[in-house]
Amino acid sequence: MCIYQIGKRIKCGHYAATCQLVDSQQNIALFLLDTYLDKRYQMNKTDSNKGGYLHSDLRRKLNRDFDKDPEFDCIREQLVPFHNGDQVRIPVVEELFRINNWFEPFSVNQWPLQRERDPTELTTVKSNGMFTEGWLQNKCIGDKTSFACTEWNNADCGLGMIASFYYGVRPVFQLRMK
Repeated sequence: MCIYQIGKRIKCGHYAATCQLVDSQQNIALFLLDTYLDKRYQMNKTDSNKGGYLHSDLRRKLNRDFDKDPEFDCIREQLVPFHNGDQVRIPVVEELFRINNWFEPFSVNQWPLQRERDPTELTTVKSNGMFTEGWLQNKCIGDKTSFACTEWNNADCGLGMIASFYYGVRPVFQLRMK
C-alpha cells in the first residue's frame, strides 16, 4: 500500500514528479512532473483555441504518447484516469498561480504546495538543460488563437501563446494510494 503526502517525490524513468494534492476520500494522489517532457508539443496545428484544451491536438497526442512511453511503465498499474478518461493532463493557471484576468477561468483551487512556494520555481523549470515555457489549459480571453503559457523569466503566469507554437509540457497524473 502506498500512502503519499504533499511534497513526496517519485521517479518515473528519468523524470521525477511531486505530489501536489491528496484526496484521502478517493485514495488518490495527484502528481505534477518536475520538468518538462523531452518533446515539445503544439496545442493545435492551426492557430485556434476553439474547443479549448479538451478538443486540442495536444490532449490527444499527450495521452497517446504517455500510453506508449516506457518511462512511465513503473506507475501504470497505479494510474487513475481523470473524470474524462484521460490518463494525463496539463495544469490550469489557477492550480499553479493566483487568479489572472487574462485567461478563461476554471473552478479549481491553487494546489497547497504551490501556495507555499516561490512562483519563480514553477517558471524556471528546465528541459534538456534549457529554460522553457510550458502550456497551461486556459484559453486567453478575447483571443481566438492563444492559450496560457508559463514564462521562464516571470514570477507569474501572464503569457498567452499562439496554439500552433511548440512549448513544453508538464503532465499531471493521478495515482491510487491503496
